[in-house]
Amino acid sequence: MTAAVHLEGITKTFRVLDEEAEGGRIRGGFFYALDGISLDIERGVCTVIAGANGSGKSLLMSIIAGLEEPDSGTVEVREKTGLVFQDADSQILGETPREDVAIGIRGKPFARKAEIPPLVEASLRDTGLLSRADFPSRFLSGGEKRRLSVAGVLAMNAGIIIFDEPYANLDYPGIVQVNTLIRDLPAKNKTVVILTHELEKCLALAKRFAVLFEGKLVFDGTPAESLKTPLEDWGIHHPLRGSSRLEELIWL
Repeated sequence: MTAAVHLEGITKTFRVLDEEAEGGRIRGGFFYALDGISLDIERGVCTVIAGANGSGKSLLMSIIAGLEEPDSGTVEVREKTGLVFQDADSQILGETPREDVAIGIRGKPFARKAEIPPLVEASLRDTGLLSRADFPSRFLSGGEKRRLSVAGVLAMNAGIIIFDEPYANLDYPGIVQVNTLIRDLPAKNKTVVILTHELEKCLALAKRFAVLFEGKLVFDGTPAESLKTPLEDWGIHHPLRGSSRLEELIWL
């Protein structure tokens, strides 16, 4: 396995008022949001990371993306990282998809002015939005807005794309659009990381699956192996309720 991301002993703490509290996630007056996380994320595949609210998965991804620093441990990120946020509207700045993608490229040292239009067109084509390039961004569907966020990341030449709860506020057609895009990204040598609790919609897309619980990594293996674990004990709905096969866990 060639790792796009290598994490070793990642710990992140926050001071709490009750410095006498001990046990669990509070020790010595500190809340352990992440507690000794070691994880490799394989290059060019899709990895799903699940966990209940407050488990630490969003914080871990912020550390991978360079938005937060751990208190201890080693972080090695071997490719440029792009984030696709849960609220797609907060990531869209341009009046049209063409303008939005171009805004992200301008001023970057790798892009000369003449190179911007071809980069914009290529990223919109790769995300299936070229026919909507000059359509008002505010009138795009939820799935199209999520794909536009990915187009901006692709235009920035990100090799690692992190999706934070990509199915939030999407209807079935939007989920299908996003999953189709996610399915095809590894074939373009992109490393995909999905943070979600909605495993029934995407687990079959993944080659690797990890679970965080109360700041600790409690499972790291294959999706098939995870279905034999006590997911409910970690605050995660078991995705095979009502289904029988891993292959059914994808909305396409």
